[in-house]
Amino acid sequence: MKLSQRTNEILKNFSGINNSLLFNEGSVLRTVTEGKTLIAKAKVDESFPRQFAIYDLNQFLGSVSLLDDPDFDFGESSLTAKNGSGSIRYFYADPSMITTAPEKDLNLPSVEVQFKLSAKTLKSVLQAANVLGLPEVIIQGDGSSIRVGATNTKNDTSNAYSYEVGETNKTFRFIYKVENLKLILTDYLVSVSEKGITHFTNDDDTVQYWVANEVGSTYDN
Repeated sequence: MKLSQRTNEILKNFSGINNSLLFNEGSVLRTVTEGKTLIAKAKVDESFPRQFAIYDLNQFLGSVSLLDDPDFDFGESSLTAKNGSGSIRYFYADPSMITTAPEKDLNLPSVEVQFKLSAKTLKSVLQAANVLGLPEVIIQGDGSSIRVGATNTKNDTSNAYSYEVGETNKTFRFIYKVENLKLILTDYLVSVSEKGITHFTNDDDTVQYWVANEVGSTYDN
């Protein structure tokens, strides 16, 4: 079995969320941050033949990148990646050693706000947070428009950036830590619950994230 470029990109993204990963049998991968503030799910092109755990995903990706488009064989205690005369044997970890994501999708208890977020806008907001040194992203409604931006809610005089993404007749302010928005850059449907969680799903539902809303988030219907 080979791993597609898309699957490699998903694994690279997942390594930034949790550097350990439990691969379950089948084509669905799930991961979660240690603090369980971000859960990710992706449907990949391949179907893995067995469950196995990788303790250091960055090391694993780095090691198999030494081979050009290798074939993978999944044994009982280790996998082997081969390409021509080159091969790598990589041993699995004990699944009990890693933090694993819930096996079932999270269902939002309610959806108060919903809008489309383009990859371009998401990229610009995250870049602004990085350039301006801002720790948070906000989704904000003023009764007229929905804006997504980067800010520091603990400093009223801090620099800020925002971009209009839709219309609303509601007033709200949902706050997220930048480190919890480790999303693949693509277009998303964003669904926000005032109960403390936001769901990001791409156009074909193959990539999904559930992100915790931070304390201080507000919603006025």
